[in-house]
Amino acid sequence: GSPSVWGKLVQAGSGVTSAGSVLWVAYPTAFSAAGFPIVSTAGTSGGNVMNVYIADIGNAGSFQAVSEGGGVSFSWIALG
Repeated sequence: GSPSVWGKLVQAGSGVTSAGSVLWVAYPTAFSAAGFPIVSTAGTSGGNVMNVYIADIGNAGSFQAVSEGGGVSFSWIALG
């Protein structure tokens, strides 16, 4: 899939940011060009709701997520 031809590949998963509040998420299957990732806007850490943002849409194989604090769980979906 490629962002110029939507709908060829849709992938989803979840992640947990590191203590440094960052996580590079590797797609299970690489896109043929950079995918378009979307993350849930609210993750959880110790029962507290914390926002998770896309810091870098990355490349065909990954993207970078950043949270307000470390150890935040979130879900994502990517289109390509």
